[in-house]
Amino acid sequence: MKILLVFLLSYWTIFQNAVSEFCPGLSEITFQEIKDAIGKTKEIDSLKSKVSQLEKEVSTLQNYVPSVIFHAQVSYGSNPVGPTKLIYNQVDINNGQAYNASSGNFIAPMNGIFYFSYSLLGQTNSLDTLVQLMKNGVAQSYIHSLLHSDQAQTASMSIILPLVRGDIVWVKLLQGSTWSERNSLNFQGFLLKRT
Repeated sequence: MKILLVFLLSYWTIFQNAVSEFCPGLSEITFQEIKDAIGKTKEIDSLKSKVSQLEKEVSTLQNYVPSVIFHAQVSYGSNPVGPTKLIYNQVDINNGQAYNASSGNFIAPMNGIFYFSYSLLGQTNSLDTLVQLMKNGVAQSYIHSLLHSDQAQTASMSIILPLVRGDIVWVKLLQGSTWSERNSLNFQGFLLKRT
């Protein structure tokens, strides 16, 4: 380092003499100003490195943004009575187009780990209401509402499922009658991780 400084000082003296002869105005640049300029250059290089690292992190985080996400509900005034498949015909979000509002099916467009949630609000005269989340025809979870007459209770269930491309997920009303007003019957899900 000392050798480098001695070299720079020697070079600077020769340079300054030459500049004084050919460009008198430039001879006023000091060694400290050159040192400061070198320091600023190092700062710029450091900032460029940090920006590059941040760009890599953003790119990595973008891989975690769900490419499949949906939210649907049974339309207002349509109060399904079981046994039946629930058709969530009012779709608010359907990124990836994996949910079909006509059939009520979510069809996995890729292998992955998926999160699902669904809700139930039974009619006040439906004392025993039961819904199930189905995967390829097999029940995965359920909501069971047992109430006294003239009572109502909203319930919801969440589940995480591993799916392979083509797996079908839907909600089945096994028994009872539901109330769909005020967006009470919902079905939603999103991709957590591709596998």
